[in-house]
Amino acid sequence: MAGALSAAACSSQDGAGPTSDAARLTAESPQAILASPELKQVAMARAETAFKRHCVICHNDNAQGRVGDHRGVSDRCRSCHEVGRHGRPGTPSLVDSEWLWGGEAEQIERTLLHGIRTDEPGAHSGEMPAFKTGTTMLKENEIHDLVEYVVQLSGREAEPQAVQRAAHNWTHCVACHGQDGRGVTSVGGSDLTDPEWIYGSDRAAIFTSIAEGRAGHCPAWQDRLDAATIRSLAVYLYSKSHPSAGANQE
Repeated sequence: MAGALSAAACSSQDGAGPTSDAARLTAESPQAILASPELKQVAMARAETAFKRHCVICHNDNAQGRVGDHRGVSDRCRSCHEVGRHGRPGTPSLVDSEWLWGGEAEQIERTLLHGIRTDEPGAHSGEMPAFKTGTTMLKENEIHDLVEYVVQLSGREAEPQAVQRAAHNWTHCVACHGQDGRGVTSVGGSDLTDPEWIYGSDRAAIFTSIAEGRAGHCPAWQDRLDAATIRSLAVYLYSKSHPSAGANQE
């Protein structure tokens, strides 16, 4: 990954600053930066600026939807993820440990470099199919039964007979979500057993996800941000989503 970053474009304003800092950041792996309190501080400061400039429009900074309450943060990023990086419906939280394609710093870096559902080689491309109109079509009552199956997977009370009826249709979901519903990281399949839901966990939202499908987007940043800033953002987001690990490394 260090080689990939060395080849990344370095024309962004976020690349401003001491050349020595940028060179040190790209020369070290994300884990090495996390293990160095001094270098991590450099990365966190660089990433904070970049996040406010480029990411808050989607991930916002507090996930409470009070966009107007956050002065000094770019409107381009807040509308989806809030200023606290928790995200709004349809945009993932960046402070929990649930990452569809993996939450290690190197995995986050790949997502930043190539994006999600972009035309870039190496981009993540999986999506939730629409079962009401897609290749595998289910009737509305079958989708309602699957909703109850998913509700039960998340540890909530569900209608038992509907869960039983949905068991045979759950086979359509296993490739992405796993037999136990905990998700398959290699294809970006979400964990349906935890409390983190990108599009909402109520029955209406789950029905819409199954019936109409979901296909979120994250841009590729390798041609927009310099290598040091991308690596800094990977360290920054890993630290925010793994606070106990960050504390152990400082």
